[in-house]
Amino acid sequence: MQTTLYSRLPECTKMSDSQTAKSCGLCNKTRNICWKCSQCKKFLCEDCKIIHSKVNLGKDHDLTRIREPIERDEPLGPNSVICNKHRNKICELFCKTCEELTCGSCLSILHKNHNLHAVDDIHKELQKKLTKLETDIDIDILSKFEKDEEILNKFDFIHRLKYEEAQRKIKEREHFFIEEVKKHTRMLLNELHEKWDVISSDISEQKSKISEIKSDLSYYKKNINESKDSKDIEKMLRDIKRLGNSLSEIN
Repeated sequence: MQTTLYSRLPECTKMSDSQTAKSCGLCNKTRNICWKCSQCKKFLCEDCKIIHSKVNLGKDHDLTRIREPIERDEPLGPNSVICNKHRNKICELFCKTCEELTCGSCLSILHKNHNLHAVDDIHKELQKKLTKLETDIDIDILSKFEKDEEILNKFDFIHRLKYEEAQRKIKEREHFFIEEVKKHTRMLLNELHEKWDVISSDISEQKSKISEIKSDLSYYKKNINESKDSKDIEKMLRDIKRLGNSLSEIN
């Protein structure tokens, strides 16, 4: 009901007493401003009111006549609205039954026995209701959400600490496992190196023996060739016996 009552008032009744019309919204003139467009929210002078009503954009707009032409910096009040039915009358009353502004001429025709109040009183009443709405927002609504926000901030703080602690522990475990893997890797490599040293040493030893044998065989072949060219039978027999014994030792 509060919102409906307030929304039915013309725009100029919703303005604070300190609100002023500086200039025409179209030509920027500062004198003879006596109209206000409800849709454009602009004040208009007499000349621009005619132009505004003829253009496509503004021909269907609602224009409200102000009681007196507004000069520069003249304050607007709630008693500045012309009656829509009687253009020479000021709306001095508000009918709560119909929820609309009315002039004296409308009373006997449209608002007989209705709940009527002075516009100034209604304006003050609406201001009080709006102030109460503002207070309700601060006390009942905003305070609740501020408490919820405070709870969420605490919740965020606690769980952020838990998150950071869990993250720290995971990184510590990561470091631990990395060190364990490195340690195990070093152990495996050491074992591998030791095995390789044994194998490598054995291979080197075997290769060295083979090299010695090959050297001996080369020497024996040389002796054989020399003995083959010899004319001394006894020497040849001795060489064969000696070489045979040496070769049997190699095998």
